Amino acid sequence: MSIAADTHDAPRPAWPGLAGWAEVGRWAAIAAVVATILLSSVALLAGLLPGNAAIGATSALLVRHQTFGDALSVLRRNLLVLGIHLCACWIGAIVGRPPQPAPARWAGWVRTLNRPVPSWMGRMALVYALGVTFLSVSVQALALGRQLGDLTQATGVSAPRLLVLVLPHAVPELMAVFLPLGLFLREARRGRLDRLGPWSLQAAAIALPVLLCAALIETYVTPARVLDARPQPAALVAPP
Repeated sequence: MSIAADTHDAPRPAWPGLAGWAEVGRWAAIAAVVATILLSSVALLAGLLPGNAAIGATSALLVRHQTFGDALSVLRRNLLVLGIHLCACWIGAIVGRPPQPAPARWAGWVRTLNRPVPSWMGRMALVYALGVTFLSVSVQALALGRQLGDLTQATGVSAPRLLVLVLPHAVPELMAVFLPLGLFLREARRGRLDRLGPWSLQAAAIALPVLLCAALIETYVTPARVLDARPQPAALVAPP
C-alpha cells in the first residue's frame, strides 16, 4: 500500500470527476465479497452460539404490521455503518491530498501547520482506518449471528433457512453499506487516494436509495416471510 503523494509527482486536477459505472461495479464486486464473508460468518456463529428464545421473540422480524417509523429506524442504524466506512475514505482522502502552499495572508502558526503529511503518518492513518473498518465488520457479524441464533430458537426455523428468508433485504443492505469500503480498498491498493473525496460522495449517493429500499423490504416484506415459515402446530385429533 502506498501513499499517493509519494508515488505520483504529476499535478492532478482538484476534482477528478465522477467514476464511471464500470468503476462503480468494481467497488460493488469488492463489497459483494465482504458481504459474502459476513453472511457466512453470521451463519457459522448462529450455529455455534446458544440462542435465547425470549430475546428472539422480541425481534421486529416477528411483527407483521409495522410503520414507516420502523423503516426509518432501520435506515438510521444502517446509516451509522455507512458513515463508519465513509470515514475510512475521508481519512484516505486527507492523507492522499497533494500538499498546497498556505495563502500568504494566513498567520505564521497556521502556515506552520499546513505541511505535507509524513509518509509514515499516512501509512499509520490508513492502517487505523482499515482496522476500525474491519472491527466494525467483525462486530456486525457477531451481533447478527447472535440475533439469528435467538430468532432460530424463537421460531423453530433453522438458521440457514432464516438466512435465506432475509436475503432480499440483507443483500442490498450489505452491498450498500460496504460500497465505500470497496472504493477505499481498491483506491488504497492502487495508490490513488486523491480520488477518495469526490468518489466517496458518489458511493454514498448510490448507497442511500438502496438502503431506503432495503429498510422498506425489511419492515414490510421480511416479517411476513419469517412468520409464514414457522412450523405449524399439529392438528388435534378428537378421541373416538
